[in-house]
Amino acid sequence: LGLLTAPRKPPLPFKETLPMVVGAAVPVRQLPRDHPEFERAVADAHAAYMDALGSLYNRHRAAFGWGDRPLVMM
Repeated sequence: LGLLTAPRKPPLPFKETLPMVVGAAVPVRQLPRDHPEFERAVADAHAAYMDALGSLYNRHRAAFGWGDRPLVMM
């Protein structure tokens, strides 16, 4: 959010473009923390999220001027 300031006046927000895309929901298994498969479910949900994020980036990056930049997730 950009702000425009003038002497003795409060800062006023000005219109700023915020490009974004929204992907499909990632299914997550709901398990109690003490369930033996909890850690595996978390790892599976994380992997599914990272895959979906990478796919979303690759599908739309050219539209936002990032066509030549690979996505690096650490």
